[in-house]
Amino acid sequence: MTHKIIFLDLPHVLVVGGKVSPSAVAVLNDLTDGTGADLVLLPTWPDDLLFADIRAALAEIGVTANIVSCCPCVPAFGRAGEVQMWLDEHRWHVATYIILSTDDGFSEEFGNRLVLVDDPLGLTPEIATKAAQVLGL
Repeated sequence: MTHKIIFLDLPHVLVVGGKVSPSAVAVLNDLTDGTGADLVLLPTWPDDLLFADIRAALAEIGVTANIVSCCPCVPAFGRAGEVQMWLDEHRWHVATYIILSTDDGFSEEFGNRLVLVDDPLGLTPEIATKAAQVLGL
């Protein structure tokens, strides 16, 4: 079985002005509900936080998407390298994917698979529409 995957750059996509944005969370939920995409988290949290804790925290703020994994944290490879490592390991299970991030450093390796999120605004309906288009809807 293959999946649509959204690589989610936390916290930048859901945090606006230092606080979780309920509207960004709602837009993410609409995007994952509408596309059937699963989430893979990009590691940006301290090493002492566990994936299960991050998943629980996201559920607590209202994220309803299926969070299947997180990318390996290998700073020497860079964030794009971490995404590529995850894709290489799971290639048989990925139908299509996007990267939702405020970091344009992914663009060289991933081109149009990167959907840039405006840092001060977080995830908006307009960005989610573009993301759905890139996922093939």
